Amino acid sequence: MGKHLDFMDKMERFKLIKWYISDFFRAKAAFGLENVGFLFPHVKTDTEEAALYQVSIKTFDSWVVYDMKRWDSEINMFVDEFQLVDKRHDIDLYKESTESEQKEIRDWLRKLIEESYFTENRDPDEICEKCCADLGHYIEPKNLFTVLHEEVPPIIKRIEHKNGAYYIAV
Repeated sequence: MGKHLDFMDKMERFKLIKWYISDFFRAKAAFGLENVGFLFPHVKTDTEEAALYQVSIKTFDSWVVYDMKRWDSEINMFVDEFQLVDKRHDIDLYKESTESEQKEIRDWLRKLIEESYFTENRDPDEICEKCCADLGHYIEPKNLFTVLHEEVPPIIKRIEHKNGAYYIAV
């Protein structure tokens, strides 16, 4: 909750990490393994050849398509590696419990606003811990985040800075 709003988008992008031979020995020692070879797939491929991939996510009204293609230099075009169609991307399997938890958080938040809790800068972790303590059970941070950002007009404002974010009454 305290990270910048584009944090998850940045984290979801994948990056190829280069391992040096010394990293394999460190992994072997750290995990107490006899051999780290099982971590890697056994495929016959030319590792010297560069590979170009294209990953796309297409969002439609009732489904999302995740598509990965690889450039085939022999035929000079992209060929499908895999395609995943997610027809249930917008379904919350826990909708009823999510809605009841968000209602509980809304009521709790109204009380805090009346008590002038947000007159000082409040760290997201502090808010979440207080919510859990006051309500007497664990709450999903995403539900608290949703409720904090849905107020119209906004009563509580999110202020971002280089070390994260905090919330304060407007």
